[in-house]
Amino acid sequence: MICSERKHLTASALRSVMVAGLALGAVLATVKVTYAQDSGTVSARDQVRIRTGLHPDYSRVVFDFTVAPDYRLERTGTELRIVFERGLSADFGTLDAASLRDIQSPRLIENDGRTIMAFTVAENARTRDFLSGQSVVLDVFSDPSRAPATVPPAVSSPPVSSSDTAETIPQSQEDEPQPPSSAGLVAADTGEVEPIVNPGEEPDEGPLPERGVDGAGRPDSERGGRTDIELVARREVIGDLILPVMPVSGEDGGRSLIRPVVEAFDQELTLTFPWRDTVAGAAFVRGGVAWLVFDRAYDLDAGDLGANEQAVTRWMREVDVLPHPDALVMRLVLRRQISVVLEKVGLDWVVRMKQSLAKPRFPLVPERRLDEAQRQQIFIPAADLGRKVAVEDPLVGDEVVIFPTNSQGRGLANRFSFAAAELPETAQGIAVVPFSDRVQVSRFPDGVAIQADGIPLFSASAGVSQIARRGVAAGAGRLVDFDAWRAGEAWRYRESKSLLQYELSVAQPGERNEARWRLARFFVAHGRDAEAMGLLEILLEEDPSRESRADFRIARGIASFGMGQLPAAYEDLTHRSLLSDQDAELWLAMVAESDGRYGDALDHYRRGRDVMGTYDAVTRADMQLAMVRAAIAEEDYVLASEELSLLAGLDLTPKQVTEAVFQRARLAEREGLTEQAAVQYADLAMSPQRGVAARARYAAVQRALSDGSMTPDSAIEELERLRYAWRGNAFEVQVIDILADLYFMQRQYASGLESLRQGVAYYPDAAREKRFTARMGQTFRDLYLEGEADSLSPLQAIGLFYQFRELTPLGADGDLMIRRLADRLVSVDLLDRAAELLDYQVRVRTEGAARALIASNLAKVYILDQHPDKAIEILRATREPQLPADISASRRWVESRALIELDRFEEAEVLLEQDDSGEAELLRSDIYWGAQDWQRLVRTNRRLLGDAWRNGSPLSDRQRLHLIRMAIAMTFLEDRQGLIDVRSLYGNAMRDGNFANAFDLLTNNQELSGREIGAIASQIASVEKLQSFMRDYRSDFTGR
Repeated sequence: MICSERKHLTASALRSVMVAGLALGAVLATVKVTYAQDSGTVSARDQVRIRTGLHPDYSRVVFDFTVAPDYRLERTGTELRIVFERGLSADFGTLDAASLRDIQSPRLIENDGRTIMAFTVAENARTRDFLSGQSVVLDVFSDPSRAPATVPPAVSSPPVSSSDTAETIPQSQEDEPQPPSSAGLVAADTGEVEPIVNPGEEPDEGPLPERGVDGAGRPDSERGGRTDIELVARREVIGDLILPVMPVSGEDGGRSLIRPVVEAFDQELTLTFPWRDTVAGAAFVRGGVAWLVFDRAYDLDAGDLGANEQAVTRWMREVDVLPHPDALVMRLVLRRQISVVLEKVGLDWVVRMKQSLAKPRFPLVPERRLDEAQRQQIFIPAADLGRKVAVEDPLVGDEVVIFPTNSQGRGLANRFSFAAAELPETAQGIAVVPFSDRVQVSRFPDGVAIQADGIPLFSASAGVSQIARRGVAAGAGRLVDFDAWRAGEAWRYRESKSLLQYELSVAQPGERNEARWRLARFFVAHGRDAEAMGLLEILLEEDPSRESRADFRIARGIASFGMGQLPAAYEDLTHRSLLSDQDAELWLAMVAESDGRYGDALDHYRRGRDVMGTYDAVTRADMQLAMVRAAIAEEDYVLASEELSLLAGLDLTPKQVTEAVFQRARLAEREGLTEQAAVQYADLAMSPQRGVAARARYAAVQRALSDGSMTPDSAIEELERLRYAWRGNAFEVQVIDILADLYFMQRQYASGLESLRQGVAYYPDAAREKRFTARMGQTFRDLYLEGEADSLSPLQAIGLFYQFRELTPLGADGDLMIRRLADRLVSVDLLDRAAELLDYQVRVRTEGAARALIASNLAKVYILDQHPDKAIEILRATREPQLPADISASRRWVESRALIELDRFEEAEVLLEQDDSGEAELLRSDIYWGAQDWQRLVRTNRRLLGDAWRNGSPLSDRQRLHLIRMAIAMTFLEDRQGLIDVRSLYGNAMRDGNFANAFDLLTNNQELSGREIGAIASQIASVEKLQSFMRDYRSDFTGR
């Protein structure tokens, strides 16, 4: 099966295909299939459609089932078969009518309850098959070079204005199922509608929102502190998609999980929410974010979103779930301006995302009314409303009141804006954005009412704007004054923000930058750093001279720190205009602590802590907790204890309280109060603050390992769970660090090396600091140079080497590593694996004399593996003009041996003409034996045996072989006297041992027939190789 990305059609090509399809009369065929309702098998009431499509590069057949079938694809020459593991009947009329270019002769075969659909395709045709939902899709490419195809850009059109209701929208044709896309990632854009880009295009990534609001009430800053807002408490990154981590069992009071099913098509993405009961839904797009709201207290299972990351990231970059006690509230951070459609199928809600314009089928229109007390109100008539869901938009910071509806297609077709509230355009349901806390939004059986107490509903208020201006002006004179920057009480956040935005909207051109500056500092003080950064960038474009001002630098530095952009924050906060500023020193301390430079953090803190009293309690607590962490890391326990004591007088947020308890536990452990620390860690492990809970579990593991109460294997299991409990930043790097050590301790080298490799890939800067790459290299050296791999089986050793071959050092150490591994493989007869290693070394790593020597060893392996032809090939391919004498001789002997094994005796003898060494004599003996040159064999073996008969010592196996060969040769030569002499000289030595019986038969003065002599020769031939050169070759590798 060949899977590839579907090639998009241009608009003109698409029209041509549609016309051709109509001309060919392609229709939908109906196939009756039998399903069993309880088991998912085919039923007679269900039907299967067969659809066809003719594309410029391929032909397509789609089989639409109601339940995804089990099937497989088989190919034999020009016959292509789809085998379904069930019986069914089919009408191929659609295929016949379509006359598809690349698929011919459809036929049906029934076989043992299975159905086989067979087709005839071209010999060189390429195929692709996949499941798309419940459909089986088959593509046949007539030109193999066109599969897989690339994705050209779609044709975009300008967005249609909400007021242009007379503008008609072209009807799109039915989308075909598509395979998982591998298109490149695209960036968020809140401007004109743009097509999804091609894989080769450069993505234009916009900034990700860094924080949001925890809950739907007022921001945390109403306590008087700089708000630290997190979009999602638990996130995981899959490729380029950020997803919420699925809650563990028992969280959130045992809330049920809903797992949306993802289906991706060329110009559309669908998410199907399979609800078990009636649920009301709402959907709308606001500020480049698609909101999906369902009025049931469910948690999201993002498993299918993560599994389809490649397709999903074409449409969105992040999925957030905002906490709400009575609803599931999802935010999808989009990569393009798109339309969202919410459709109901049974109990399921199906979300369709598309680039073309979409409007609700039954638009809702707000009305102006008077209530019973003759007060003005805005009323949106709507029936079948679900629960009221109020949440805060973490990107904008205002409250959004949402009313899901049970009936599909009910939404606001346009955006409506009033002085007291705004009604965004919605695909489903009603959304209201109040501009003041005095705006009341109420649900009634027949609709939604919006009222305002004390402020006009249909006109702007000027009085509150004057209060906001006074608050901002009060902050003049200090570089950092969050109280002044907030422009009023923290709990009046929405009202103050609305007034500042109103001031910006009505400011004259020459006054707009000052209005932007006030709004930017307002956002900084409330922790809305991304919003602040956007305003500061616009401000700088209008007035570049501001970049040299200290107030601009420190505000931008604080915003960069809040967004996690530590290098940018450091650059701003160390600007020459801030060299003597104590506020800058405090924020530099925060930057340094987040960057792991704890000593620098404490130095900055000591220079700036005298102005800490000017900060509010929440911001001060954040700073003190950061310095506690730095002090513990630097083993300054006195400072850590002092700062923890000072926290007691502050009004802390729940997150800060939990963090303070955790730091007290860490301090107690380092001061020797291990039992107290253990109790605190156990309590913190159950904390709803998941980041602190994960760190508490990690600290407990470290303590348990140190006192021996936890085994390394148990620690590994717990730490692997922790890696997914809290992902990212320095914490995961710490977990990887200790995990690798534990794996190496347990001799689980592959897991340890893989952990370090992931650390290098995910966190290159932190990995460089922890020297992960160096540790991987040293472990590899210990395995293959210091002998630690000897504890592994040969197969494990070779598998581990190939898995991490990039760690092989350059130069002599790497060559030695490969040679030792090859030696071990030869010792256990894994000759093909040894040859692969040595071949890689010859072709890639070495040259010159070293290459020639390794090629000689490779040739020996080939001979041992009964491939003497390969031995000759590699020796001749690695010839060098000048080689040391020993290497040249070794290569000559190996080549001669290979020629002997190929029965090319004359060539083997020629190679040894000028060689009178002992090794050459041994080879000549084999040459003459193989060539049956008995005269020269007798002479050569006499020289090899020499005076072995004189010293009376036992004969070696090699000498016995020479002797028996010589006796056979004399027998064939009918040299009776020679045999008598041999018996007299070696009779006693050959009385027993190898070849004793054969020697006795050959030398006992009895006449033997040629058949008997041949039988004796055959007997010794079966073992002579093992006892001669093969044993010697193996000893070259094993050293034995």
